[in-house]
Amino acid sequence: MSNSLRDFKLGFLFIFDGTRLLFSMKGALKWAVFPFLINIGLIVGSLSYIFSDITQLASTVVGFILPGTTSGWFYDLLLGAVKFGGGAILTIVVFYVGFLLSTVIASPFNSILAEKTLSHLKSDGIKPLGVADWLRITIKQLTVSILRALLFALIGLFIFVFSFVPVLNLLGAFFALLIVAFDCTDYAMEIKLMTLRQRLNFFRKYFSAFSGMACVLGLTLMVPGLTLLLLPCAVVGAAQTLALLNNRNSI
Repeated sequence: MSNSLRDFKLGFLFIFDGTRLLFSMKGALKWAVFPFLINIGLIVGSLSYIFSDITQLASTVVGFILPGTTSGWFYDLLLGAVKFGGGAILTIVVFYVGFLLSTVIASPFNSILAEKTLSHLKSDGIKPLGVADWLRITIKQLTVSILRALLFALIGLFIFVFSFVPVLNLLGAFFALLIVAFDCTDYAMEIKLMTLRQRLNFFRKYFSAFSGMACVLGLTLMVPGLTLLLLPCAVVGAAQTLALLNNRNSI
């Protein structure tokens, strides 16, 4: 098996491997509980918002299309179509916003999960962190998370526009998933004190692995909310993937 295929397989399995490792590492699961609860709250709130307002929104849209009409088979058919299509779009938009909020709020906990994973795997370049180190990393990760959320929002706008253009919609979605994969790995990169140049070089060198990670993240989107729930597992799996790729390179 070529290195590219092996890296792709490693990336594709990163969430499954991360889930197993999260439940097997001593003391790690408690740090995933708070992000998990945050994500549950975001999912419940998002779904409540969508299902409470979609009928009113759909009626307003149909009212513009068929002014003065409030009943009839065509009205009901169009209303159902608008509710279905609008609900799908709202679900994507709301969960995307939920993902951005989750990355900011859960950033300190994700950093701890990444550090525990790398320490558990005895990855090279990891040293014990003091209170000052954790404070520095936490503040930096919060800052980076806010900037990253703004970048994601901008990218999401372009993806929404490209979603109406064949081929470009698939490329835009894949690009967004690559960024999410890189984001999950970035916590471990920060713990290893990698510079921006080193992180980008790592991304280019192991693009096949990140492509595999993006593909499996895309599959999780088929179940609304699943991506948010699996984020702690994804952070652990990404840290493990980083450690395995680094260890292979050092042999």
